[in-house]
Amino acid sequence: MTPAQRKVYDALVLYWRERGYAPSYDDLREACGFRSRHTIACHLDALERLGAVTREPGRSRSLRPVVAR
Repeated sequence: MTPAQRKVYDALVLYWRERGYAPSYDDLREACGFRSRHTIACHLDALERLGAVTREPGRSRSLRPVVAR
């Protein structure tokens, strides 16, 4: 996981813990200090390939961090 991917993952986990549901791409973009939603989408795609997050296609706010046990 790259440092930027870790930043996105940590922001996702923090948002989940505080609110109990997934953040929007804009929420993550603002939390990470990125200017583009596309950047967030690319990092989330990579995190999904790594198995760090899951999401349901076609549903908004379906991101879930995968917690290692």
